[in-house]
Amino acid sequence: MAPVYRLNDNIRDESGFEAKPTGRFIVMVKEGEPSASSREAMMAHFSDMVIEDTIDAPNMHGFAGPLSEDDIDQLKYDPEVAFIEEEQLFFANGPTNLWGLDRIDQANLPLNGDYTVEADGTGVEAYIVDTGVRSSHSQFAGRMGPGYDAIGGGTEDCNGHGTHVAGTVGGSTYGVATNVSIHPVRVLGCSGSGSTTGIINALNWIGQNATLPAVANMSLGGGGSKALDTAVANLANAGVAVVVAAGNENQNACNVSPAREASAVTVGSTTSSDNRSGFSNWGSCVDVFAPGSSITSAWHTGNNASNTISGTSMASPHVAGVAALYLQGNPNATPAQVAAALENNATPGVVSGTNGSPNLLINTDFITGGDPIGDPDPDPTPDPDPDPDPTPDPDPTPDDPGGCYDSCGGQSADGCWCDDACVNYGDCCDNYEDECVEPPPNPDSCQETNACGGQAPGGCWCDAACVNYGDCCSDGPC
Repeated sequence: MAPVYRLNDNIRDESGFEAKPTGRFIVMVKEGEPSASSREAMMAHFSDMVIEDTIDAPNMHGFAGPLSEDDIDQLKYDPEVAFIEEEQLFFANGPTNLWGLDRIDQANLPLNGDYTVEADGTGVEAYIVDTGVRSSHSQFAGRMGPGYDAIGGGTEDCNGHGTHVAGTVGGSTYGVATNVSIHPVRVLGCSGSGSTTGIINALNWIGQNATLPAVANMSLGGGGSKALDTAVANLANAGVAVVVAAGNENQNACNVSPAREASAVTVGSTTSSDNRSGFSNWGSCVDVFAPGSSITSAWHTGNNASNTISGTSMASPHVAGVAALYLQGNPNATPAQVAAALENNATPGVVSGTNGSPNLLINTDFITGGDPIGDPDPDPTPDPDPDPDPTPDPDPTPDDPGGCYDSCGGQSADGCWCDDACVNYGDCCDNYEDECVEPPPNPDSCQETNACGGQAPGGCWCDAACVNYGDCCSDGPC
């Protein structure tokens, strides 16, 4: 008797995949039997059945069609039938690391394997302040808008970071807001770096040219910069909601820009188990957490390319995407109202290891994409000035507690000195003309090792602002 395989049988349970039937059955014929000799012979042998499709390949002959229970009972006892199988639908293998999308539309673990939201970002402009975006990528088909280039050479991405970020904000498969318009704002070059001035000019361009409602994502950071913070605040004042990455140094986000700017929504990173990612910055300047470890999104190497990477740079676009969803239904919301809506509707108390950060995980459950969602406080009471370093790192020059750590340099007999690499980025010595002197002529100093730090009895030390840019400690001396 020929076996009959149905989709509710154990034959498919091992995979755990929920198969979907087509309503038809496949009947495979034993090789060597007369009905397997030709299509005509098979049609003649099974003339009592409704045959809609045939299978005619080497060592495989059969047909598919709707079968009644009587048909199946008859075929089970046909000596020429090898087996009968319920036909099912198959799907292209999707990315396996879309857990971030899965996580943000539910309050608690475990993941349910689905991302569903009642909005898609239609009518909202998303400005990706990054390395550019591969405009021809299939994830953004028909939704690329004009951009800005602060580097030279156009807005195309030669690094990958910006394309990945854009994919999480608004990719058709990888994105939170799948119909948002994407604007590439290239402020970082192929190596992933760019100048404060270039970023400021780009933010000013957005403020002057953005069509509201709009959101800007800044998955970048460096040392504290008053100028950059001011540019971010100006952009928010122009009506653009700004979402920024908290940074990847496992330090207080209040020490870095633009994460410390209060007018932006600052985003820390979590893992798939709701732990703060080990690299994620923390503290009172973080506003909300979002998935950032092992996130799959679009990549710059091809029109269908993808990559899986980690960082607060991956967390921030999840929140920017949710901001776009909110703005779709609330197009007149101010950046302050957007921030309040995101934070007030985030899932509380589920993130482990927040280290002084608000325990909030971004969530889309409040999104409708239609009528306005409440009336968030248009002018939420700002948090008191955060402690700039509630759990400071060990002093890099322990024998000189009054040294130049904050000036990103070292101590000499004449006073503090600043390393040029830091000064170039505006990361130290806001008034360095008055405070800093030439570094001491010490051939054994940390300048010779590109350490961008100072000399202590235990050796060289590196300033965090420089480490962030990869400007020092290339050989790991510190």
